[in-house]
Amino acid sequence: MLSGLISYKPALVFNAVLAAPSFRGAKSVPAAKKKKTLKTVLAGPPASGKGTQCDLISKTYGVTHISTGDLLRKEIKELTPLGKKVKPYTTSGLLVPDSLIIELVSNVLQTEPCLSKGWLLDGFPRTPEQAKKLVKLKLLPDHVIVLDIPDDTAVQRSIGRRIDPVTNAVYNVDFSMPKDPAVLARLIQRDDDTEAKMRVRLKLYHEALAATSVFKKAGVSIHHVNALQHRDTVFSEIRKILDL
Repeated sequence: MLSGLISYKPALVFNAVLAAPSFRGAKSVPAAKKKKTLKTVLAGPPASGKGTQCDLISKTYGVTHISTGDLLRKEIKELTPLGKKVKPYTTSGLLVPDSLIIELVSNVLQTEPCLSKGWLLDGFPRTPEQAKKLVKLKLLPDHVIVLDIPDDTAVQRSIGRRIDPVTNAVYNVDFSMPKDPAVLARLIQRDDDTEAKMRVRLKLYHEALAATSVFKKAGVSIHHVNALQHRDTVFSEIRKILDL
């Protein structure tokens, strides 16, 4: 009964499959490249719209927005030992010493979610020493973007700036105020948003731009964007840089 069956030879079947048209000339599919995590430093004088652009970048690219100002204000609010040390500097409009913030920021950059999502540094580094520390720790950004506006414009914007203490949303009495009466009633002005303190901060900001030269020597691209333009136009220019 079994004599009429066709004998099965595995080697012949395997060779026949390899010879089939669908296998001849077949190419292996390369593995998908892992998307690079974005690491960016955004610099700009006070009232240059840096906070707005940071918000747009973090929402669009999913990176972790790290504001040294927010970190330090949190320390002050919680009355931590670090907060007590930095409060005299922030209330006087002076920069916080490197030794008090380098460790804080570097620790944040080397933990989640920064490692997996990437990061956006806002307000750091502010000195060449801080930038050198990042270089030493191999925490280099892909890009440094500098928002440019004249000092007088920065002063005018700062004087008119108002903050919603509930949402941290930023408004300005000259061109952008909330329509909700409840929000309008709770707006506050930061202690350092005065002309005298702004002039001090602007002087320190221009001195702090020397930090960008440290990154440039390390091979990082430095980009300047005109921040006098509408915020959507500014963001469009930033996207062209980040999408390179």
